[in-house]
Amino acid sequence: MHKAAPGIQILAWIGVPVQLTTSEGEVIPNRLENGAIRATIAEFARQMVEEIGFDGIHLNAEFITAGNQAFIDTLQVIREVLPDKAILSTTAHALPPTTRITIAPIGLDRENQSTQYLQQIARNSDQVALMAYDSGLFFPSDYRAWVTHQVKTASEEIEGIDTQFLIGLPTSEEFTASHRTNTENLSNAIYGLQQGLADNPFYANIDGIAIYPYWETDEHEWTLIDSIN
Repeated sequence: MHKAAPGIQILAWIGVPVQLTTSEGEVIPNRLENGAIRATIAEFARQMVEEIGFDGIHLNAEFITAGNQAFIDTLQVIREVLPDKAILSTTAHALPPTTRITIAPIGLDRENQSTQYLQQIARNSDQVALMAYDSGLFFPSDYRAWVTHQVKTASEEIEGIDTQFLIGLPTSEEFTASHRTNTENLSNAIYGLQQGLADNPFYANIDGIAIYPYWETDEHEWTLIDSIN
């Protein structure tokens, strides 16, 4: 990739399940509280950059509850071992609305994020992708309003923080309780994104979008992406 497209920065995606049930039935609610696990993640991140040649890493740890200090500690340990120029990227959960923005109630409990915690994540990483999907909403209009809220609120809350901020948009074809494909699709997400950027004094804090998953993004969706302005 570096030879074929030297202008593209390539990140190693590292997925970390935070909650775990062992084979003996023990429930571990937060594996990141274990310093040895944090060190293992950090060492693997270092290897991906220094030995394999990635330009940085993207940490996708789920699920993270608001105020989870162990996750912040994990970001800091990774930063300590990465080269200065390496990119430390991570995901963040969507923000809970503070006022009624949808016709139906919000589909899922969103206490796993707060504006203050989002700021903390942003201060400890070079890039943040806010996952504006898995809302659990039924109606397309509700999802569009929800994405608009994510863009407007996040762009204001990260004002003054030096990080690259992306809005994660869905192209997933998997129908689940949290992701109804007739509601959470790229067309509705882009509409919400554009509404969130319009007449927004903090719009410049949004640096771009992150598509998930790229392997399910079809030709029509790539055309929609190209139409974003």
